[in-house]
Amino acid sequence: MNRRNARRLQNILVFLCLVVSVALMTLPVRWTQPGRTVLLSGIAPIELGLSAAFDALAILPERLRDSSHLLDKNTALSARVIELETERDFLKTRCTEEENLIEQLTDLKRVLPDVGYQLLPAQIVSKERVRTLSGLMRSFTLGCGVSSGVRNDDLVVVGYAVVGKVTAVSPSASTVRVLTDPDFRIAARTIPSGVEALLVGYGENRCLLNYVESRAPVKTGDYVVTSGFEGLHPPELLLGTVENVAQTASGRLLYVEVKPAVNLDRVSQVIVVRRRPAPG
Repeated sequence: MNRRNARRLQNILVFLCLVVSVALMTLPVRWTQPGRTVLLSGIAPIELGLSAAFDALAILPERLRDSSHLLDKNTALSARVIELETERDFLKTRCTEEENLIEQLTDLKRVLPDVGYQLLPAQIVSKERVRTLSGLMRSFTLGCGVSSGVRNDDLVVVGYAVVGKVTAVSPSASTVRVLTDPDFRIAARTIPSGVEALLVGYGENRCLLNYVESRAPVKTGDYVVTSGFEGLHPPELLLGTVENVAQTASGRLLYVEVKPAVNLDRVSQVIVVRRRPAPG
């Protein structure tokens, strides 16, 4: 079919559509109403579907903004929950530490003499490691000082076990030398043998009992406590246990190695044992 015939056929179809449209317009309503009803019943669901789709598209940006806001809010709430759980665990740990401290104070009061000493709970605020010729030494700083009544040579304990001695004091802080430090010295006694000696620090997690005669009945597993001989410190505070006993080269003395009773790495709160000032 050539272009001329196609155009002719198109004109005929347009004319026929026009005639049919005019004829339908002139027909009575009762004749055309059924057709209109059928047509509307088919088109109505399509119109409703398109309307719903357009409404959904219209509110989609708002829904996306709300979803983003809810996501941010949920993230903030999750972070807050984690923060509260951390705070709860911290408070639970502090509560446990306080309960342990009360038990330690009660036990320590049973060990100490009735008069002459005061107990001051203290918090360790920092721990230091210092390398010396004898090895890696440890010291720590307490958050209390002269204003709290702390003085040089006051003993520092956990429970009734000695961890060190105050060596420097400022108005609000104190430095404590641990008993494994080579410069640490304290009069000691073994239990049950009752041998008097001088306990000195000897490096990382070790101490020695000096001036123990070769015939002294010191055995591995004996407890070592403060003797109170020098009058500065209370007696019967635990220093450690005898871990090794051997004869020295001279044969006149014993080499007695002592393991400290306290592991400093696990200590956060201590008790300062200080003498009451003399009445003046």
